[in-house]
Amino acid sequence: MAEEKKPNKTWIWILAVVLIIGSGIGSYFLLNQEKQGKYTGPVEKITVAAFEGGASAPIYIAESQGFFENNGLDVTIKGYGSGKACADALIAGEADISTSSDAVLVGNSFDNPDLEILGTVAIIKANGLIARKDRGINSPKDLVGKKVGVTIKSTGEFNLDAMLLFNGLNI
Repeated sequence: MAEEKKPNKTWIWILAVVLIIGSGIGSYFLLNQEKQGKYTGPVEKITVAAFEGGASAPIYIAESQGFFENNGLDVTIKGYGSGKACADALIAGEADISTSSDAVLVGNSFDNPDLEILGTVAIIKANGLIARKDRGINSPKDLVGKKVGVTIKSTGEFNLDAMLLFNGLNI
């Protein structure tokens, strides 16, 4: 019968010591950080056009927890039913910041080159293509010659274009 190889105890002890020392150093720095006090400078008023869905939850949570106020921001949140509607409000000057998808802003950037993307609040993969098999649509190529409904300058349009391009189609 083959002899079972036992792990080298020296390596286990070295790993344990490194973990203990690392935890101690990390705890020291964590506990000795300066606590950030409430902001005392001038208050900046901004309006945020926010999607009324889960993707904008961080915005609503930040407001309810007082994070904006604690950092010198007087934020008014205007809710909208889609990221495109948020972008439209931003472009119309009804908001200073918008929670729109990158695809929506890129689609609008050709007519509004001053649009900028500051960051990402959430990443959501919730797009799909719905088609009727009873109309003979079983694959993307079956869309050729058919009418397709999509919101212009939206994530849906971007994803539809990408799907068509991927499948070598131009409907």
